[in-house]
Amino acid sequence: MKKNNFYIFILILILPIANFAQKTDTTKKYDEKVIVIGEYKLELPNIAKPILQPTIYEEKAEKHSLQYDIFPHPIFITYNPSPLKPIKLDKEPIEALPSNYAKFGVGNKMIDWHLSIANSIKTKRNYGIYYDGFGLYSKISNYGPPAHWKHNLNGYIEWIQNRFTLTLSAGYDASIIHYYGFKKTEYPNDSLTKKDHLQKYNTININFDVVSNSTNPNEFKQEYKISGTILPTYLKNNEYRLGALVNIYQNVKWLPLKNVTQTPAMYLKYNHYFENNTLEKYNFGIFNSLLSYQLKEKIWALKLGVSIDVIADSVGSARVFPYIGGKLIFVPEIFELHASFGSFTEVYSLDSLYHINPFIHQFIKPTPVVWRQYFTGSLVSKLFNKLQLEIGVSYGKTNEYAFFINDTIIRPYSRFNVVYDTTTALIPFLNIKWYSDRLNINWQTRYNHLETKSEAKPWHEPNFVSTLDVKYLFAKKFLVGTNLTFVGKRYACQLKPDNNDTIELSPFVDWNLGIEYFFNNSLSFYLNIYNILSKPQYYYWHLPTYKVHFLLGITYNF
Repeated sequence: MKKNNFYIFILILILPIANFAQKTDTTKKYDEKVIVIGEYKLELPNIAKPILQPTIYEEKAEKHSLQYDIFPHPIFITYNPSPLKPIKLDKEPIEALPSNYAKFGVGNKMIDWHLSIANSIKTKRNYGIYYDGFGLYSKISNYGPPAHWKHNLNGYIEWIQNRFTLTLSAGYDASIIHYYGFKKTEYPNDSLTKKDHLQKYNTININFDVVSNSTNPNEFKQEYKISGTILPTYLKNNEYRLGALVNIYQNVKWLPLKNVTQTPAMYLKYNHYFENNTLEKYNFGIFNSLLSYQLKEKIWALKLGVSIDVIADSVGSARVFPYIGGKLIFVPEIFELHASFGSFTEVYSLDSLYHINPFIHQFIKPTPVVWRQYFTGSLVSKLFNKLQLEIGVSYGKTNEYAFFINDTIIRPYSRFNVVYDTTTALIPFLNIKWYSDRLNINWQTRYNHLETKSEAKPWHEPNFVSTLDVKYLFAKKFLVGTNLTFVGKRYACQLKPDNNDTIELSPFVDWNLGIEYFFNNSLSFYLNIYNILSKPQYYYWHLPTYKVHFLLGITYNF
């Protein structure tokens, strides 16, 4: 069963990899070579992002990991099929990870490896370390070999005492992106074509976490927690960025109210840039206070949370962003009503991100602070202890949503430009999940209705996204999984000196397949196939894509 659990985790990782290869567009309005799909996209705020904080869920998700990103950096487009994550069901046997294992896989254009080691029996002193690596490389005719390499190394040490638990951890993340953006012979006199682009992005995190272990007589856990993180980042050309944060969390009954639990918390973050360029630096600090209440009665329970963010920056201004969320649970939890309303922000540097991603011409923001307001409501129902249904709607607005447009004005005409616009989103969604010991089915779908203030269309954003994941364990020896993602109609904007063209992009389907054979309790073999329906083409002149990928590998548990 350990192998089954691990393999599902492997299959879940298919989606990000599949985004490396989009499908050929069937539009006949322009040359097939000029396919305009923005594969390389920065990490931008999703409007109407209905994140539910620790005030809503019993699981204490880290607030800073949900709302704030210290360093903007390029990622591949990911069409997240659901604005709300489905509630985690009990006893999902396929999703657990074994603590000690190694895996290695190699394919026609990719390589993947992982090593995880931890003490299997928990004591007063525990440790763990894991290392992930991934590489994507290719050789396209008349083009250089674009490559993407990622390394992630993390470790922790834990001391459990009578009154508290101390955890120290550290990690290192590195991304190396090797771009050949254009043909070497297309512009023989252009110096840009005589060199490739090698981009590096390195982050180190150092963390400490202290949690109290005391409990009161009624078995309510009085938890006091303080944690901190230091994030130094090195890009290239002697450019450094440093971020630090502290999170203080308390879970205690400190008000004389019956059946009411309070959870006050504070959150501090500071970010500083050390960059060797002439662009303006933008430093900022964030203070957050969080207070949640939980009221339990015989047949229902109510969870309510209130959060306030205060942002102060080097421009000399401060902003306040409130958040409130609620969750009404009817015992025995056959269905739940969720609702939240919030206003919060994300802060970006004023500098261009061309030094990180050469396929983007510029990313200079009109203002460094992006605010968002949203409302989300949904009905969640769990039936027969195997079936979960979630239906709801999100409504949100942001002041500067970034859209990618095709730049055909600035040479070598192989990059995207960025425009910002105030955008409103109305997103109805539906999630259905069914699981058993042998079969997992997860269907997520949403409709995106986006309205822009100045732009003619919400460029490159699909109007409809639907994803189906199916995983089946056959004869306790074979685990088969497949993933189908349908991405609906999108629009692209092509810049021209006189007027801009609006191009309608056809929908496409992304299909991935995987199978794993369990030889014994320790050894298994797997084969993953990605981008099955793809056809060779170019995103936009010199932006290469890839054909079908496969990954053949071995996993060993110890």
